[in-house]
Amino acid sequence: MKEPSNDLTIRQIQSAAVESIKSSWPEQCFIVILGAGVQAFAYACLVFICMLAGEHHDFYAVLCFDGSAQIMAVKALFLLIMYLGSIPLYFGIRWFYWQMSAGMVMPLSSLFACYSSKKMVKRCIDIKVHTDLHLLIRVGAAAAAIFGIVDLFGLSDETKYSLKNSVGVFLVFLVLVVMFLSTIDLVFVPYVFAENNDLSAQEIMAKSKELVRRDMSFSVRLYFSYLPWYIFAVFIFPLLIIIPFMNVMMACYMRKLISSDGEQIPDAAAVHGAESGA
Repeated sequence: MKEPSNDLTIRQIQSAAVESIKSSWPEQCFIVILGAGVQAFAYACLVFICMLAGEHHDFYAVLCFDGSAQIMAVKALFLLIMYLGSIPLYFGIRWFYWQMSAGMVMPLSSLFACYSSKKMVKRCIDIKVHTDLHLLIRVGAAAAAIFGIVDLFGLSDETKYSLKNSVGVFLVFLVLVVMFLSTIDLVFVPYVFAENNDLSAQEIMAKSKELVRRDMSFSVRLYFSYLPWYIFAVFIFPLLIIIPFMNVMMACYMRKLISSDGEQIPDAAAVHGAESGA
């Protein structure tokens, strides 16, 4: 198999992403503010739930599942509704970025296109839930394995879980790295879906894995390459820079992967036809 990513450089991908962002900076700001607004709304609702129950918490305690069983159940139900309800918006934003990587700036109304029909909403939820369950299983297994190995050394819980010592910091860093490496092969899922939304969740995940694994080392280096941008933007609204940059960069990378050798994402009919013929 031809390895198209070998002909690319990280700088080329970054340059393509920067050029795409320059052409639609107002839209990028709106998308980031929209995402922050959704999160702020969710947090405000959690605070309101706690106030109705007569419970008063600090900023972080509102997000914790403590208190009465009824309050925890209400919080869990609300977060589940928010999660499922925001999935079409998640894919709408990624579709917007996917079109940007081709040099097209879509109207902001396209962000909500996935809410256009019940069928599309169900498709989005099905794909996102399948993907997140795969990620959750991998991350959980990786974290359990790491802390299971650490337990062999007989360290106390205070040493393992406290960020006030080097061991705790190292373990957190190690878990984050393992989480990243165990989930990177599904990073293209929303863009494969944007290219062909007729594929099943399993087919979309399989295609994402195949694209990333063409050159895993390049994919990892590309994903880590945004860190200097984040450090540079710490005090100047990093979300307004990093989120659009990362999403457009990965969209540009996938588009170059599938276009460098003339490949197209197959439609569902072709996939199922090939399987039945085999």
